[in-house]
Amino acid sequence: MVLDNFIPNKNQSWVVSKGQILYKNYGINVPILYIEDDKIYVYLDNSIHRPVIQMISFLLKSKVKFYLVPPSWSHPAEERTLKSMILHYFISYSNKHFFYGFLKLKFDLIQNLVDFCKQENCTPLIKECYEEVNNIIQKKHYDYYVNKSIYSYPDDIVEAFIGLYRDIQISLLL
Repeated sequence: MVLDNFIPNKNQSWVVSKGQILYKNYGINVPILYIEDDKIYVYLDNSIHRPVIQMISFLLKSKVKFYLVPPSWSHPAEERTLKSMILHYFISYSNKHFFYGFLKLKFDLIQNLVDFCKQENCTPLIKECYEEVNNIIQKKHYDYYVNKSIYSYPDDIVEAFIGLYRDIQISLLL
């Protein structure tokens, strides 16, 4: 596969170098996409959420199968574990930029995760990672000034996480 075919637009900000597609952000080239074993991987980096969503939109229109990885995997010394990848899927799902961006694109991040886990035979890790992130998302504190409990995340994301594991189990069965 030729990396030049995966550049979303002919903007000067996109660079192909060392087997990766990079996005120039404030003079720094940040990796966004790489291909390994004929599989396309997109770095799900919160610091450049707009170009990442733009890249995912382009890949969806191209009808190409791809998976998402943490941006820390771009560093050669980083240990690449499946747990860190699955954990990053859930953390990114709880990020408001990606959550609303994927809703706008009609991209099912959780189905992408389930497809990856089926392929890599790592489905038992999903529940462990889900519970770890869900405990953070469901945490709330009581605001005595307004006399109500407040979540740290937007209500849409908190509500989405409540039934998320049930949706994952249904996707695993299908």
